[in-house]
Formats: sequence, C-alpha cells, structure tokens
Amino acid sequence: MSDPTYFDGWSTDLYGEDLLFQRTIHRLTGGVVRGAVLDLGCGSRVHYDVSRAERWLGLDVSQAMLDDLRFFGGPPPCRVATQRVSCLDVELPAASFDTVCAIFLLHHLGQDSTRRSRARVVALLAKARRSLRPDGKLLVAENAARALEWPYHLAYAPLYRWFHRHRAVELPHFWTRKQLLAMAREAGFGEAVLAEIPIRERIANPMTGIALPPVLIDRLQRMTLLVLDKPA
Repeated sequence: MSDPTYFDGWSTDLYGEDLLFQRTIHRLTGGVVRGAVLDLGCGSRVHYDVSRAERWLGLDVSQAMLDDLRFFGGPPPCRVATQRVSCLDVELPAASFDTVCAIFLLHHLGQDSTRRSRARVVALLAKARRSLRPDGKLLVAENAARALEWPYHLAYAPLYRWFHRHRAVELPHFWTRKQLLAMAREAGFGEAVLAEIPIRERIANPMTGIALPPVLIDRLQRMTLLVLDKPA
C-alpha cells in the first residue's frame, strides 16, 4: 500500500501502543543499529536504539508522518534526513548503509493476493540487502500472524475508521515467523537472529480501554524481531 492519505491518518499514536512497542524494541536492539542507517517506512516514531548511528535517513510515503518524526530516547547524535517517497519505488545506492531498518513495514505491502504481496516483500528485502555494506545488518520488526488475528482486526476495523477518519480500512497482511524467514532467505539473507515477543504489556495500557485476559492477548498478537546479516 502506498496511499499517503491513509498513513497521514496514522501519524499520531491514539492508542498508546507505540510506547509499548518502543520500549520492547529499544531494549532489544541496543548496539544493533550503527553507522549509516536507512529506515524504510520510518513513520512518525523511531522505536530502536539510535545511539550508535553516524548518519540517519528515513523514508516514508506520508509527509504527515515525517513532520511528526520522533525518536524514542531522543534523537541520534548525528545528521538526520528524511525523504517523502515510496519504499517500493525508491532507488537505493548499492553498499551504502551499515544498517537498514524495516519496522512494522512489511505487513503494509500485502493488500491483494498472497503471491503478489509476497513478491513485493521479497523485492523490498532484496533491495535492502543490495543497499547494505559488507557486514551490514537488516532489522525487521513485525506483528506476527496468529490464528485469531484476522477476526481481531475485522472486529476493530470500524473503530480504526472512526478514530482516524478513514472512509475505508485496508487491513494489512500479517506474516508468520516461518513466512518472514522464508522471504528473507529468498531475498538473499542467511540465518537470522530471531526473537518472538508476546505483547502482553498492552493489557495494562489504559489508553486502549480494552481489558483482555493475558492468554487471549498472547493468542492474538506477538511481535517478531529479526536481525539479518548480509552474506559475505
């Protein structure tokens, strides 16, 4: 999906979920993100630790997202630049970045058939691999698909539409851990350092107004975090 008006409506965290994701990702990515950093679909919130970044470039299709850009824990100690562009269309220079980040981006690439959605994800991951320098790393965070995920999102589609003033809600395509790893291998990456984290913290978030039991939250949603090395 590359409609900027859709993402403009999500430029503000209305549910408080961003803070919960930021805490978890920031804690787990200390020292991973370094050197020249490229963030694909950076959105309005940068979740990971940027303390070792020497240059940071964020790409997003939504200008509203870029205008509200904030870094968890404060901005990086380096030059920050942004560009309004679709990650699917942008041409990236080869071997130019030490770290490429795709945080909650890949599920937005799946809006039609699974085959075409998968092809878009693989193409983007391959583009990211080519842009990495030797020994570079790709950091991916995604909401991992679960059996109850689609009913959950279908039930909350009217709320999403009302909160964000959307005339329609385009439900994203969430990928399983197995699918993410397979697409990464097809794009040319090797084995991944993997973490799968239950987002149980969300039940304690007063902004959601939802009090679901932990066992149901665990079945509804987990976050998959991948750190992929560029093969030699």
